Amino acid sequence: MECPYCEEELLDHDYYGLGIPGRNDFQKVGDIFKCENEECAAYQQTFYTRGNSDELHEGYPC
Repeated sequence: MECPYCEEELLDHDYYGLGIPGRNDFQKVGDIFKCENEECAAYQQTFYTRGNSDELHEGYPC
């Protein structure tokens, strides 16, 4: 997954979903990524995928 601003590889930071992680009823919804390129305009900004697709959305999932 590449940063849409600088095209550097994004760091796979976390994931999110419905329910409580570690329980049988937890459903993963997507992944959370961060840009770690200090020279990028989006440095340490958060991006996420939804529905386990490769489409990036800016911000933190809510």
